[in-house]
Amino acid sequence: MSGNVIIRPHSELAEAQAREGLGAFISFDHPTATTDGRAAPDFSRPGVRQAVLTCWDTEKTRRGFLLHRTIKYSPAREQVQAGLDFAGEFFAAKPEGTLAVTCLRGKSRSTAMAMAILYKRAFGELTLARSEKRQMARQALETLLVIRPEAIPNLLILRHADAIMDTGGALVAAVKANRKIMGLHAAMQAARGKYVERMPARDEALINTPLVQIRPAGPV
Repeated sequence: MSGNVIIRPHSELAEAQAREGLGAFISFDHPTATTDGRAAPDFSRPGVRQAVLTCWDTEKTRRGFLLHRTIKYSPAREQVQAGLDFAGEFFAAKPEGTLAVTCLRGKSRSTAMAMAILYKRAFGELTLARSEKRQMARQALETLLVIRPEAIPNLLILRHADAIMDTGGALVAAVKANRKIMGLHAAMQAARGKYVERMPARDEALINTPLVQIRPAGPV
């Protein structure tokens, strides 16, 4: 498998771009990021595309109702599909390129998306037995933890990835079998209960921001 996947928080993107010459970005934003100043930087530029996926870092499948519109708060299956498709297109065009996956802290949404990408790139086209899928998912997690040791992958994103790639739940199972991650996951869930789960439903950004936005590359 050629090419590289790196994971960074938004705050480290500029340094990573300058040092590593990143070829494309998948960025997670929360719905009010444009109003609270914590949005992912726009790194679309000549030869560089960026996919922006807007959702809260929550593992609850939750929707709201705002101004007669249904609002999705949580990571959606179509966002995970878009991320996998974006990564596949990038590596097909630039096999030796480097793809950055980023979210606010580089721990949860981005690491889950990266794990799904790693699995699909290595094993997604193979016909595997259930036991082999579990083994390959563990390998994808091991690779993820080399890339980003502080990873605490979002399990809802992984559930969507499992369904899309028909892994039989292998990605979620691999993470749940890791005691260290699940210990940290419990603390993260408590933090989400204080912030993420009390989402500002009145914010118009929840209506106006698309779930998936592809920022095209400028002319080379």
